[in-house]
Amino acid sequence: MDAFTGEIRLFPFNFAPDNWAVCDGSPLLVQNYPALYSVIGLTYGGTAGTSFNLPNLKSRVTIGTGQGANLTNRSLGQAVGGDTTTLLPAHFAPHTHHVLAKDGTDTTGALDLANGTAYLAQPRVCACTTAQCRPPLLRDQACIQVR
Repeated sequence: MDAFTGEIRLFPFNFAPDNWAVCDGSPLLVQNYPALYSVIGLTYGGTAGTSFNLPNLKSRVTIGTGQGANLTNRSLGQAVGGDTTTLLPAHFAPHTHHVLAKDGTDTTGALDLANGTAYLAQPRVCACTTAQCRPPLLRDQACIQVR
């Protein structure tokens, strides 16, 4: 299988082929993998001249480096994000909701409010709980060519 040293591929099995390693953040010794070290260096961590880390793609997706329009600049090897986040009122754009009222003869689908009844509308409501937002995905084994 032809590949460049440092190339990352996805495989549909749970092991790394010969001369490949699973992208799991493991440290490698520079003396054992000098070609790979010369390509990725300390991009994913390690100790200069002694050891370096493989990229960790466990439960992660990759994105390109740089900055798209209105997006945050991302550097090579930068890991961002998390499995969950806590949603706070500050995460939502300020907005209001209107209550539409109708009398007993209106058929527009608005809320039927009894005459003379008082209703309280709160300015905002936030559950402020931990949430996940993940697209559908397919799990494959990410491996890097080491020799």
